[in-house]
Order: sequence, then structure tokens, then C-alpha cells
Amino acid sequence: MKVAVTYEKETGNIFQHFGKTQYFKIYQIEDGKILSSEVIDNGGNGHHAIPPYFFYKRPAPVKL
Repeated sequence: MKVAVTYEKETGNIFQHFGKTQYFKIYQIEDGKILSSEVIDNGGNGHHAIPPYFFYKRPAPVKL
């Protein structure tokens, strides 16, 4: 399963506002273990445009 988490690149912490985050950290998880992760930008999108952006950029299912 892939999970997208809002991400603050400068601190390495979760960003507190989904619609204003500049980055997401995508985790690949299997059997309760993190297999890999990557940081991607939000494509300049905010709020309602972010979920469609993920489906366009990442065709595999991602949980937001």
C-alpha cells in the first residue's frame, strides 16, 4: 500500500495543513513495514486539486 503524508521538507516533520503543503512524502508499506519512501512536490496545487493531481502523477492507488 502507498500512503501520502503532508511533509515539511525543511524540518522533516508532518506539515499541519493539507491544502497548503508544498510536499508529500509517499511511503510504500507492506506487512506493516516501510519498504521505501520518496518526497514529491504538490505540483503547485492546493485543497481540492491535490487528490486529482496524485491520480494523474501516480496512477497506482495512494491513500491520502
